[in-house]
Order: sequence, then structure tokens, then C-alpha cells
Amino acid sequence: MYPIEILPGLRKKIITEKSGILTRFTDIDPLSDEFGIKKQAITANTARDMPDLSCSLLGIYKEEFNSLKIINLALVVYCGPNENVNVPIENEDFIKVENRKSYFFDVEKIHKVEVIYKKDNIDLKAICKVNHTPTKCNYWHFSLNWFLFAENEYWHKLSDDIKKSNWSKERLSKETRSIVRQYARVNV
Repeated sequence: MYPIEILPGLRKKIITEKSGILTRFTDIDPLSDEFGIKKQAITANTARDMPDLSCSLLGIYKEEFNSLKIINLALVVYCGPNENVNVPIENEDFIKVENRKSYFFDVEKIHKVEVIYKKDNIDLKAICKVNHTPTKCNYWHFSLNWFLFAENEYWHKLSDDIKKSNWSKERLSKETRSIVRQYARVNV
């Protein structure tokens, strides 16, 4: 049974407050090594997702919900917080993956963290923004987005041409993964 309390619905609004704990799933045990969260736990699912990293705000959304894997991709699109949606059906819209692990972020600590590096003697600066981005299956869905000052735009919204000409995707991915690993933790 899908937890209906995490679905968008009437009288729900965009959450603008920047506090709380975010959770994200991983298929690799994230237990800390001497450098913090294991690198593999962060990079296993995130290399392509770094511009728009999906998380969920803990509270009504429980850590155990990380075991729900959405298989109907029409449900992971962004929507309005008060959108009327159907309850996902097990084995049609989602499956349970019991071996998934979790890691966490303190919103107040990661929101507005900056990444700065040089390319061709130009300082390239990006800042992490925690944004409420409800989906058709999760009102409590949030994204870690990276705002690029030189482009005055979010990384995930840039055209491929701009990404290739002005930004070293590999370098920015590496820098942002490093920040995510630095701020992630294995316990709430």
C-alpha cells in the first residue's frame, strides 16, 4: 500500500522554509569511512543527478518510504503541491526494494553552500539551493539544485550547448559530489 500522506493534494503549498532534514536512498551501504560517507554511496546513483539531486523532507515522509521505487516514470515529474493525483499501485507504479539504505542532509547546513573553481582564469561559482519540488508521487520531494552565477541560471536548466561551452561538466560534477559527500551523514 502506498502512503497517501506523502501525495500532493488540496490545501498543500510550496514549502519555502529552509530547515529540516532531507533523506536520500542509496543501494550501497553508506556507512562512514575515515573521510565521512563512503564515496560509492554518493556516486552510485548521483553522477547524472547532481544538477538536480532528489531528496525527501523527513517528518510526514518517513525513512522507510525510501524503499519505494517508482517504476512508472510519469509519477516522478514535478507538479503543483495541490495537484489531484491517483494513489500509486504496487507492482504497476512502484515496487518495494527492501535493501535500500539512506543518508541525510541538514537543510540549514547545505543550503547556500558554494563551489568555486577556475577555468581559463575565470572564477566559476555555483551555490547549492534546496528547493521544494513536489512530484506526482511525493509532495515532500525536494531537490538540491546548483545555481550558476555566470549563467544566472540553475545547472539543470542550462542547454547542452551552454554546458559544453562554458562549464566543465566533469569538474562541476566532481566539486558538487564532494560537497554532497561532505554534508551527507548516515544518521538523522
